[in-house]
Amino acid sequence: MYRNELIIYTGQGTAGMTHETIKDLTSYELAGIAGCELTPGLEGWGTLGCIFLLNVRDDLVERAEWNAREYGTPPTEDDCHEIADSAVPVYTHDLWRTFVDLSAWRQDDEADELTGAETDLDGRAQVALYVIAYRLAIRLAGHYDGTPE
Repeated sequence: MYRNELIIYTGQGTAGMTHETIKDLTSYELAGIAGCELTPGLEGWGTLGCIFLLNVRDDLVERAEWNAREYGTPPTEDDCHEIADSAVPVYTHDLWRTFVDLSAWRQDDEADELTGAETDLDGRAQVALYVIAYRLAIRLAGHYDGTPE
């Protein structure tokens, strides 16, 4: 389960997930679903990367519950974009700590597609974290059918 001191999720994917199992996913399981790696922090397991992933999960669960209750629909792609957009840290220090915690430099290919010739490093870091958050949200959203829990 360890590789180069980064924790890698080695689970069986997301097949058969329910609302309750999504709510119980750990940050390391979420990192695997999001296609990133989570570095354990020096201050313990509550790193900004962990918090970032857990917040995306919690926001998606809340959105799924709201959509099901109010409209009878699952979370939409637009909902996932909003969740991802609001997940990216605003403050530079938090942005870079989250970026490092999630090994987000490995998202270069997808980030390059979205940024093009963008040379601003903060902007590239924001896009990399957006990609991780969106990927996690859209993969989890696929398990909801719009039925209230």
